[in-house]
Amino acid sequence: MARPQEAGLRRRNRHDNPDPAPTPAATRKPLLKRLLGEDAGIAQLIVITVLIFVAMTALSPDKFLRWYNFESISYIMPELGILSIAMMIAMLTGIDLSVVGIANLAAICAGLYFKNPAVAEAMAAGGAGMVLHTVIAALIALVVGLGAGVANGLLIAKLRIIPILATLGTGQVFMGLALVLTGGPAIVGFPETWSWLGNGKILESRRLSGCCLRLREASPSCCSAPRSA
Repeated sequence: MARPQEAGLRRRNRHDNPDPAPTPAATRKPLLKRLLGEDAGIAQLIVITVLIFVAMTALSPDKFLRWYNFESISYIMPELGILSIAMMIAMLTGIDLSVVGIANLAAICAGLYFKNPAVAEAMAAGGAGMVLHTVIAALIALVVGLGAGVANGLLIAKLRIIPILATLGTGQVFMGLALVLTGGPAIVGFPETWSWLGNGKILESRRLSGCCLRLREASPSCCSAPRSA
């Protein structure tokens, strides 16, 4: 049986000479794990995306692997991406159910600006006035979205309303305001500069079809002829 003096001496030696710290090479994580983080959800989403891409390619290569198909997806993704970013920021502290309502109200307010007779006359004249009023309409949409976000923030931060309940109510209010402003029918007849923001092309399709052209080598009928902007 160890004496108390010997036990105390061993504890002092262990304290004076701690175990050596692991080297950086030993603590370095694999590259894939460092890129994806500790959450395996990102890796799962990547695997699911690849599997869907392979399945759709095998089922319908002549339709799925077409430049027109990817071009159509590129028109839809920016809108969904912007809304997803807004939802991501809101989900850091709660759930926001008013994103769609805010987007609709902001777009309708911008559309109604173009229906003003003075603005419509200036837009018909073309030139710098068309660009100026397009910028003003974009600012109106941003201000409306900012005001709606501030309203949600006040309800949640100041009045202490649960985020999911507050945004559920404000989302219905925003949708109702949009319906009142339009009266039901859709707003049509936007100027070319405004339509270009959602449907325009910065580069020609021919310059962006390198990936599609490589896929055509594997399947001659997979891609349609690229179209110029």
